[in-house]
Amino acid sequence: LGDITFNAAVEIGAILDLRSKVVYTEKNSIQVHVVAIVHKPDSRTTIKTNEFDFSFELFDEGMREDLCMKSV
Repeated sequence: LGDITFNAAVEIGAILDLRSKVVYTEKNSIQVHVVAIVHKPDSRTTIKTNEFDFSFELFDEGMREDLCMKSV
C-alpha cells in the first residue's frame, strides 16, 4: 500500500472507524472498498473522511487451485 492522505484530520482522542466490504473476487484477485469515518466523542460529531478502493492479487508460480480465492 502507498501513502494514504485523509481529507479531514483524525485528531488525538478521536475514534477512527474503518468499514470494509469485499466488492469483487476472481481466481487470485480481490477488490475491497473501505470507508473511513471519524467519531469525535468530545463534540459528539461524526465525519466521513475518505473512501478507498484496494486491489490485492495472490502471486505464486506454482499456484495450486486450493490457494485461489473463491467467488462469493
